[in-house]
Amino acid sequence: MKQPTSSDACSALDDRCIVEQVLAGDRQRYAVLVHRYHRPLLNLATNRLGNASVAEDAVQDTFVSAYRSLHTYKSEFSFRTWLWTILLNHCRRHASRLARLPRQIDARVLVHGEQTLVCNVDSQASPELAAMHSERHALLSTLLLELPEARADAIRLRFYGQLKYREIASVMNSS
Repeated sequence: MKQPTSSDACSALDDRCIVEQVLAGDRQRYAVLVHRYHRPLLNLATNRLGNASVAEDAVQDTFVSAYRSLHTYKSEFSFRTWLWTILLNHCRRHASRLARLPRQIDARVLVHGEQTLVCNVDSQASPELAAMHSERHALLSTLLLELPEARADAIRLRFYGQLKYREIASVMNSS
């Protein structure tokens, strides 16, 4: 009978376990976290920043910062909450840089007055489904743009990040 190892004791899906393995020298395991969180982080960043390429930069910066600071992560807290906090900080930095640059609109962004609205449509979707998705996404983006930044970020964390209310409060540093 095989003796269980510490990695067997951890679920392969447990973020904390993966972080422990990365800190113990298995750097390749970090790719699991990148794969797990890339899409939801990118969705929030794209919606928040209104520019897909800048959003991708913010997400990449998030993963690099998280990796470099992994030793500061406290395992008694949720890894994903920690990661989302890093993303929001990078989004704020990128947004302030964007505000100083001439306005550039990419193909997935709709223009609504002075505001930009992100529209991510699956290229495999039927035209009807793509149209419905675009309309729904444009309406959501319009409504988010009308909210104060902190409230809009809280909603983005709930629906793009699937965070629980307790986690959102932690990320947003509020009750």
